[in-house]
Amino acid sequence: NNYAGVYLMELLPDYKVDEFRKEDDLTRQTVHGLIKQAYLELRCKMVKIPVLPVEERAEFILEHLGLSQ
Repeated sequence: NNYAGVYLMELLPDYKVDEFRKEDDLTRQTVHGLIKQAYLELRCKMVKIPVLPVEERAEFILEHLGLSQ
């Protein structure tokens, strides 16, 4: 593959279907599993992003990239 690594966001427990989020819980779990499996099959270095507020998730990624302030 052409990627140094990939990020996989853990599923949010308080997900709610709305006008933008159409997937039910089973569908989102299935899609998440398929994405994870694809990354594994491609032997991508995967970093799992834990469930955190948006700002903290962003900071987690920036820290991982060595770009944190």
